[in-house]
Amino acid sequence: MIWRLTLEPRVVEMEYEEEQGFFTTCNLPSALKVCQESRSTVKKLYPECFTSLWHRRGPLFNFSLDTLYLAHHFFDDMVLFLSVLREREINNLRYLAIEADHFEYGCSCGECHNPLQGHENFERFKSVLTSLARLEEITIVYALEAELDFETDKLGWRWYTDAAEKSSAMRLMDDLPPEVTVSGNLGMERKSDWCDSFDFLINCKCHHMYGWRKFRRLEIPAEAQKKKGKGI
Repeated sequence: MIWRLTLEPRVVEMEYEEEQGFFTTCNLPSALKVCQESRSTVKKLYPECFTSLWHRRGPLFNFSLDTLYLAHHFFDDMVLFLSVLREREINNLRYLAIEADHFEYGCSCGECHNPLQGHENFERFKSVLTSLARLEEITIVYALEAELDFETDKLGWRWYTDAAEKSSAMRLMDDLPPEVTVSGNLGMERKSDWCDSFDFLINCKCHHMYGWRKFRRLEIPAEAQKKKGKGI
């Protein structure tokens, strides 16, 4: 029983490769790796999910703790992903995180760009969301890397890989991380609305968070510091 107490919620970002199928780079819980006793205690809590006839292996997912994270770039494979959802996923998924761009540009009103490439596919996405019987919480994620790219380029700031960090996992947070707050106000504002096509989500608990990857850090060259001091 003590091994179950070590389990923590994870943000499980979905990825896809044609040869591998759906997978995640999210780290496994320590209890699944420490020893045979720990693994046998918790392995039933982490069934293999999001498999298909073509790919029999899938990521391990804890429906009680883990959040399924759908990044904006993943929508290229969204139609296929929706087609492999089985009764287990549909009836047990509780926590879902979707990047804000899906809400801002994903409606079928005709004026917004539809990342699902067509009204029929978009309606299928809506249908799957409404069929998630145990869905408790939806998190709208503002991925800071994408939001800040334009401003950082304009100011001369640059992203660098932090060699000290081994994981590229997305972190969800209520406040801006220190790496960003030091840069001042870059115009990041929370938005509380989305396209009317997503009104069906109102009955589900919904909130907004920032998304940040630990392996990215921001360095401000001297010339950019001067621009910042002048208020440019």
